[in-house]
Amino acid sequence: IALARAGRAEAAVPYLVKALAADPNAPELHGNLGLILARQGHVDEAIPHLEKALAGGFESTEAHLTLGRALAGKGRFEESIPHFEAVAKTGDPLVLGALSSIYARVGRLADALRTARQGLAVATQRNDRDLIEAFNSSISLYEKAASELPKK
Repeated sequence: IALARAGRAEAAVPYLVKALAADPNAPELHGNLGLILARQGHVDEAIPHLEKALAGGFESTEAHLTLGRALAGKGRFEESIPHFEAVAKTGDPLVLGALSSIYARVGRLADALRTARQGLAVATQRNDRDLIEAFNSSISLYEKAASELPKK
């Protein structure tokens, strides 16, 4: 772990693998290995380590965000939602934007609208014109899509 923090993540991998062989249920080891593997582009290898880490109690915003992105990148949108939701609690407008897009992609337009409106509020508070424009555009698209759904 010290190697990873010192910017020598590649050197840390064999030590983490060896430590996991001795303690295969260690959430922190899985978490750190998963984060390093994801940073190195080994997403398929990272996903199970991040899942085990979070299931074992390794609470890390970075781990949730990394796993959410990895799952979404693999088209596993429904599975990515709880991880984006965990990070969205921080109020990061970029995460709120990603989450609203994923909600829309899986047909949860009410959630997409709610989340995009939260992102718009944050962007407005920060006076970030680019994000305001992006959220307004998303909200318009989601409202249009919702209006075209069959009425129940």
